[in-house]
Amino acid sequence: MDGVIDTAGILTHVGTGGGVISEWTGYDEFNNLVVVFEQTNASRRPKIAEAGAIVLLNGKPAVKFDGVNDFLYHTGLKSYWTFMHDGTKNFTSVVASTTKTARGDLMGNLTGTPDVGIVLSFPVDNANKVRFYRGDANGNIIMSNNVPTNAVVSGNQNILIAHSDVANATAAERSYIKLNGTLSKNNTSTSTPPTQDPLKKMGIGSLSGEGSAVPFEGKLQEINIWENDLLAQIDNIETDINNYYA
Repeated sequence: MDGVIDTAGILTHVGTGGGVISEWTGYDEFNNLVVVFEQTNASRRPKIAEAGAIVLLNGKPAVKFDGVNDFLYHTGLKSYWTFMHDGTKNFTSVVASTTKTARGDLMGNLTGTPDVGIVLSFPVDNANKVRFYRGDANGNIIMSNNVPTNAVVSGNQNILIAHSDVANATAAERSYIKLNGTLSKNNTSTSTPPTQDPLKKMGIGSLSGEGSAVPFEGKLQEINIWENDLLAQIDNIETDINNYYA
């Protein structure tokens, strides 16, 4: 994010006060605008600056979510995110920290019931796990991978990379999660992936783009999502991210 956003301009604008994110845009590898996440309710916007200083995580800018009601939501069609759960192989990387000990949802487009869509919980419970979950229209779990216990330390920067192949007949091959250098494969669910579009908007900092009872609390620096299979590159991707964020 540092070098991508104008931190000097932000500080000039906010002075000694705070600054919030009303819109977060996403681009492809060719620098084409592909997604826009926004929050029109000023009281629900995450922070980029506090008391005249940029929010930092490990020395680089971050967006801070309060764990109460902060979230952003995708302004485009819900169908844009169908590839995340319909059996298409995809890849996600996240750089974030959390200060929450109970469950917090970092991103998702689940309805609750039926669970057509995905949710990344960070952490997922008091054991400080991370979970990447996908469901179907009948409430069946098609993928749920929890990383090892005590993998997340409160306030620490984390690099999370998740590979999804939810149509794979072999349960363990449906999900690979690599958190801070440790690879986990413990998914056991093999229900048939749904073919329909999600019923809720995609959200950042929440279960869906329409709010959440278990919002994310912590700092988020980066989310990358690839609509293809990059499992063979998982180590290289982790190295590149780690080199940038130190």
